[in-house]
Amino acid sequence: MPEAGLHRTMSTTIGTVRLRVVRLPQGSTMLDPTPRGRRGVRLVLPLDEGVVLRAADGSQCVVGNHDLVRMPGGHPATMILARPASVATVDIPADAFVACGSVLPAQHAQTHPSSPLVQPVREFVLGAIEHGIEGASISAAMFEQMLADMVASLAADPAGAPPARPDARASLYEQALAHIAMFRDSAALDPAQVARSLRVSLRQLQRAFEEQGSSPAREIRRQRTEAALAMLADAAFDDVRIPEIAVRAGFGNDAEMRRAVAVWTGTTPSHLRGDRPPGSPD
Repeated sequence: MPEAGLHRTMSTTIGTVRLRVVRLPQGSTMLDPTPRGRRGVRLVLPLDEGVVLRAADGSQCVVGNHDLVRMPGGHPATMILARPASVATVDIPADAFVACGSVLPAQHAQTHPSSPLVQPVREFVLGAIEHGIEGASISAAMFEQMLADMVASLAADPAGAPPARPDARASLYEQALAHIAMFRDSAALDPAQVARSLRVSLRQLQRAFEEQGSSPAREIRRQRTEAALAMLADAAFDDVRIPEIAVRAGFGNDAEMRRAVAVWTGTTPSHLRGDRPPGSPD
């Protein structure tokens, strides 16, 4: 599988098509913009984890790690990840579609979860990123033409534009994970707030988590605990007192964090920090 070797940051250009792989942190990351005024199409391909893509108008879609999203180039968007993940982006200028006689796809974000064309596009793109086009014995112009034709066909495929994903609850679960990752440091975050933000009932949200063997409250606590543990283990936070770490991780107070850390690790925050007093040298 081409994805196997693509978990490092890299960038290449084939003709006028820019291809990149970036490793993104948990939480929200603004997509690197294409040059201002450059029309075209951007493809976003998650490699190891699904992501939530949120457009500037507030609309969002879930993109699985075997899917892709097609969106207008140059439009701002944010990716929200429940955990660190690698993502490939492909920027195809409008001229590539004109040159091969293809129609520039409609300028709105669109996933293609049920289209049989997704896998060939992913394999073509990821193969080019990992191995280049020399081994395939095609020119840069031919690569541009083939990619533009494939993307235009994907955009025209009726199977690529369903009104809703059939696995709606799984999508809700993924969106909730990403929302929690984005706002876990807010003390106001709780299951009810997540449900309101995703415009579902609390019971719908709870059912989505129950099917995954968890609960919204447990996931919020897990993500906050992981954030606290990361700070406690990092010497860069030695000057930050434990109550402040609790606040930064999203806990209401340090006692709440201490209980969560004890359940998770069986020990205390100060022990995890190595019993170093704030401000002491490593």
